[in-house]
Amino acid sequence: MLCTNPVTQTTVTLYALTNPNYSYQWYCNFSPVAGAPGMANPFVHTNTGIPGTFVYFVIVMDNITGCTKQSNSITVTQLACIGGGGNGCMPQPYTLTISGMNNTPLCNDVTFLVNNSVNVTPSSWNFNDPGGNSYTGPISNPTIHIQRQVIS
Repeated sequence: MLCTNPVTQTTVTLYALTNPNYSYQWYCNFSPVAGAPGMANPFVHTNTGIPGTFVYFVIVMDNITGCTKQSNSITVTQLACIGGGGNGCMPQPYTLTISGMNNTPLCNDVTFLVNNSVNVTPSSWNFNDPGGNSYTGPISNPTIHIQRQVIS
């Protein structure tokens, strides 16, 4: 969550799989980010100063094999904050890192890892696996998920 008043230069940095053979297409609110095809990792959301919700994900393509994989979605919320509690917010510094690693040589086997600081409580995920891996509730720190899909 980012505060829009006062407007700060606060950013949220999103990371995807890293490999010199990968290209990236980032999406915000399910639309491609302009000028972002092939964009290098990481992607930075900068506070726009306007309250809103921004849902980000990335499609990573291995330029050698042609395999593609869509990441999970990350939501960034910008609110008009009123200090001192009540209906406002008083955000504290935090870290939340979500990474994924292709378990080579298979491009249909990806390990996702979530690490967060103690003042962050991730609450859900949905990887759309064949096994229906979706979870709502406290997520342990770190959390590891391996996604495997049969490619036909």
